[in-house]
Amino acid sequence: MSPDSLPSRCPQCGLALSPDTTQGLCPACLLAVAALPTDPDLETQRMVEADLPTLEDIAAAFPDLEILGLIGRGGMSAVFKARQPKLDRIVALKVLPKPLAATPGFAERFQREGRVLARLSHPSIVMVHDFGESGGFAYLVMEFVDGVNLRQAMRAGRFPPKQALKIIPAICDALQFAHTQGVLHRDIKPENLLLDTSGRVKIADFGIAKILNEKGGDMLLTQSGAKLGTAPYMAPEQIEQPSSVDHRADIYSLGVVLYEMLTGELPLGRFAAPSEKAQVSGGVDDVVMRALEKERGKRQQSADEMKTQIEGAACVPSAKFGAPSEISNRALKLGAAAAGAIFIATNIFLLRHFFQELQQDSLNSALSVLLLNVGVFSLILNLALWLGLVPINRIYGVQSPSTLTSPKRWYEVNAHFGKHAFWWSLAVMGAGIAGFYQLPRHQDAYPWAAITLSLVAVVASVISTLWWMHQHPVGKPPHSQKRLVSWGGQAAVGVVIAMFIKSFIVEAYRIPAGNEPGVTKGSHWLASKIDTGFSIGNLVVYEHDTGQPWLARVERREKDGLMLTRHGKPETFFVKWDKVIGKMLFSHFTPDAFPKP
Repeated sequence: MSPDSLPSRCPQCGLALSPDTTQGLCPACLLAVAALPTDPDLETQRMVEADLPTLEDIAAAFPDLEILGLIGRGGMSAVFKARQPKLDRIVALKVLPKPLAATPGFAERFQREGRVLARLSHPSIVMVHDFGESGGFAYLVMEFVDGVNLRQAMRAGRFPPKQALKIIPAICDALQFAHTQGVLHRDIKPENLLLDTSGRVKIADFGIAKILNEKGGDMLLTQSGAKLGTAPYMAPEQIEQPSSVDHRADIYSLGVVLYEMLTGELPLGRFAAPSEKAQVSGGVDDVVMRALEKERGKRQQSADEMKTQIEGAACVPSAKFGAPSEISNRALKLGAAAAGAIFIATNIFLLRHFFQELQQDSLNSALSVLLLNVGVFSLILNLALWLGLVPINRIYGVQSPSTLTSPKRWYEVNAHFGKHAFWWSLAVMGAGIAGFYQLPRHQDAYPWAAITLSLVAVVASVISTLWWMHQHPVGKPPHSQKRLVSWGGQAAVGVVIAMFIKSFIVEAYRIPAGNEPGVTKGSHWLASKIDTGFSIGNLVVYEHDTGQPWLARVERREKDGLMLTRHGKPETFFVKWDKVIGKMLFSHFTPDAFPKP
């Protein structure tokens, strides 16, 4: 079942479901489906029947509690559901059977568990209310979690990746808190991860935790003297050098749990990446495979780091199954369709002009085709980045450790990059269009100028984004904006674009002589350097044999140049294309605009 295909109502009872409901079932139905014994092959040694205390024995040993029933039993303890009448609350009572409690070392282990858990007050860790000895039993009075353990929930069906990736960050939070308190769990497995009816996860059974820097903390307190932990979930160092275990062993175990949630299998021997068996991205593969590294130095170095990576990877679309969001998926499809339509229309237009201009200058035509296509696709892709329609991915967008610290950071950085690259894409498209209409006089320099403009567009977008990231550091308030730097950057961009426009689009000319009808002596004109057509009577500027710019009017257009006239006389003369500077557009300043004193 894919994340987006979860039902809106429970298929068994018809109850409306919230988006976070586990397994697509309501809490009551989930508990009914999951009410199965846990797999004994995946647990530590189970308590033998003879050592299991009866309800009468427990009731006699704990007169202050109302014993409601047995919840479950594990390798060294049994857990009962009980009620504290004075406080009117339901609790879980964990007891060590008398024969085991009398064994040297076991009582110490159980007391240690109580001290450890009493220090751990966290929403995702089962709370301990009290611990001690009563009636020959060592006991813990704990928070009662109304739900099932992760093993039982997985029996109801494999977790959709979307829900599996939502559960893990909360576990990382709890582990990070415990680790900062100097406490290791050392037995992270599905049986010790509890899900309540609201979908919240809690870590249980810190009873085999190792307290860092505690005297005697390296003792192995188990029934048989074996290493602490459950074999399939134990980090290699737990087996090879149990005395050197640190917090990274919990990260390894959590990696095993996540792999099992995603694939339904344990990562034993040579195992496939999660994406080969589940609808997850390569980013999830990277997180899981790193957590399962044999050398702990190659794993995530903290639970917080693993949480950050999981949250980032959860936003990445699967290369195999598409984007995680239906809205994003539709937006990307629309964008792709628009890109295809623009691509086809653009190339029909371009190819027509390409073949028309092939005999004149095939290099410029080919370069213009390339620039326009690059500009069109860049425009669409960067607009999608700007609007936040591109999911986090490892192919397109700004990729750096800073951008991957959180999904919000990724979208903010890439929105800034997309915005600037979008406007530069318009400039590149404009340059591509200008290439088709360049007068022959300017075509030799055009290819280099167009390539330079494209490179400047990329560099300017990158520099602008890096500067923005510097001004907005992760986890800190933004730096104050320096106007001089901002203005300097904008001025540099303006100079680059102005130079291209002056060289290949328009340029201003001053007319030294007034010998052309309608042109005032000393007036200033803008001349277009692109060929938008020449009609009879158009005023053009051309290079005279003296090297000076002269004016004339168009009589007719020919293949190799223009037939021109001057001073309104009927005599015509021919000017080759490489001498035609441009077509005069309009006067932007004339002496007549200012009355003489």
